[in-house]
Amino acid sequence: GLDKSALIVDGRSIRDRQIAEARFVTPHVMAVSSSTVVPGDIGIPCVTDYVAGGGALGGLVTALTEAPTDVVVVVACDMPFVTGAFLHWLASRLGGAGSGMAGAVMADVVMPSDGAGSHPLCAAYHTRAAVPLGDAVRSGVRRVQDALSRLTVLTVGPEDYATFDPDGRLLLNVNTPRDYH
Repeated sequence: GLDKSALIVDGRSIRDRQIAEARFVTPHVMAVSSSTVVPGDIGIPCVTDYVAGGGALGGLVTALTEAPTDVVVVVACDMPFVTGAFLHWLASRLGGAGSGMAGAVMADVVMPSDGAGSHPLCAAYHTRAAVPLGDAVRSGVRRVQDALSRLTVLTVGPEDYATFDPDGRLLLNVNTPRDYH
């Protein structure tokens, strides 16, 4: 029932932390919200979900459609420890024809997984994923994980991103008061 992005972690809101880290990767940082009301001036453009009631999947489709770049890094608003270096690494793993990125692979999504499962809301997406994900949300799918079967997904595990996660909390989600504490 709270705006989790406004929670304070180590003296800064999760939102402010994430914006600073995202700016390490790109000047094209935006927020996507299910509400037309965003608390305070967050210093970046905020776009309202294209699909009212579309959940996280609707927000993802909005981000992919609005993005000015082919590669879009998505981060859920409740992940306080994601770093710009990690986000840059995820984006660099997403490739294709003409990407020019060393080590990149042809995929629609590069998504980390850990002991808690996959993290489709902390992943790099190619904008070509907007159409099949949009079709999924229009057909009633609401969970991002359920729509991923329509895409080519490269899953990266803890062994792949260990250098970005020395304390094991990189992908921590703040979903409960206990998680927050």
